[in-house]
Amino acid sequence: CVPAPPAPEGRLNIDFGSGDIKALKFENVVLLDPDAILDVAAQLGEYSRGSRIKICNFIDPGINGLTGIVLDRDPNDPTRLLVMLPEQGKVMAFRPEKMCKAAEGDATSSELGAIRPMLKDAFFLELRKLLWSVPQEQARLLTLLAPTGGVKANPFSMESRTMSAWTAFRSAYPADDEPLMRSTLRDKAELFALGHDATGNEMVALTEAGKLLSKMEGLPEPPTKRRRVESDSGKQGKDELVRALFCAMKLSAPQGQAISMSQLGSDPRVAKLRQDARFKKLKLTELLREYTLIFELTPEAPPGTGLLVKLTEHADAALPQRKAGEAAPKGGGDVLPDPEQLRLPDKIEQPETLVDKMQALRIEIIHALFRRDGFAEPGQLGQEPGVQKMRRMLPKNKSLLDIIRVFLDNFSVAMDPAVGTQQVQLDSMDVGDMSCIEEFVQKQLR
Repeated sequence: CVPAPPAPEGRLNIDFGSGDIKALKFENVVLLDPDAILDVAAQLGEYSRGSRIKICNFIDPGINGLTGIVLDRDPNDPTRLLVMLPEQGKVMAFRPEKMCKAAEGDATSSELGAIRPMLKDAFFLELRKLLWSVPQEQARLLTLLAPTGGVKANPFSMESRTMSAWTAFRSAYPADDEPLMRSTLRDKAELFALGHDATGNEMVALTEAGKLLSKMEGLPEPPTKRRRVESDSGKQGKDELVRALFCAMKLSAPQGQAISMSQLGSDPRVAKLRQDARFKKLKLTELLREYTLIFELTPEAPPGTGLLVKLTEHADAALPQRKAGEAAPKGGGDVLPDPEQLRLPDKIEQPETLVDKMQALRIEIIHALFRRDGFAEPGQLGQEPGVQKMRRMLPKNKSLLDIIRVFLDNFSVAMDPAVGTQQVQLDSMDVGDMSCIEEFVQKQLR
């Protein structure tokens, strides 16, 4: 067994060969060859902690040639190493082939000590961003030490960024003197509070001062706060009913044709939701008229006197999405979004480098295809606001279809003989492998 940093405090991550990794307490493990284990854990390929390296053959000319200090493996991608770039004041992850030994020799203990405050502040900032975005601004300490996702976790997610920041900070210490997360958090007691929940799990939460600082810095409001406001105004319940109506329309009128109001109201899930006290006095026509971007009402042809309803052309895009962690109301069942949406990669709102912009477009296309049941024409994808936003940040010499073909693991393109147009299909939502982007950008810079 090999300790796989980051392991939960007081435990070892043990791989039993089946793909499952169990976190076992130290007292439940017998090490047959401790020296060999320590040797393996300390090695980072041909580099070790504190190795001074130079970035070479990197696609970003602003980074290429800089000198850095190797810290540890990237917990989100073990094929990369976390490197502190003192000139940039930040940590980045590089593959070993993008690095070469620097002539100056390894970093001294005093040099490693000098970068610890910077790494510590970076960890505090990432943790504060993460806590500010989750319910009640708190999280289990164990999930921070061993987050879900593992290899090929989205490196842009808040959980991954926090884990990388923590790994970088503790790696600036000698292997036998690494700090514990709880003791590190106690150094910033004005921002972070440690405690236990009702089931005894150790928790970390933002203090009132931490919340105030996050608000003053303009960090995005936690989704739970927005949901609380929407719930108070009745919007959350209406949105849930609208999603049920949308599903009923898709099932009853898959080709987009109009159906009668009575047919729509007789859908079992719609009928069950309408039993809610909030909707008993709400007429269906009144609700549909509040969501004109989704539903279109037209009079029935004579001699009918009622109304027909159909979905608008852009109903999919206008449909309110249930936010992550938001529970369905009683009777709501598993209405949109599909549970698979929990696997969708997090969007990158403000990408900086060309690589980040390509990754951001890749994620926007995945989201757009997911909302269209995994299939769409290139022209439809090009009309998506998120796709348009990221396209404007990229060079104009490539079409959207050319860019889609860069991500062979995520998308496939084929001609649909039924309609005579090309269709893009979503094959995978995994965005952990960045090599295709790096190769594309390298060709663009030639």
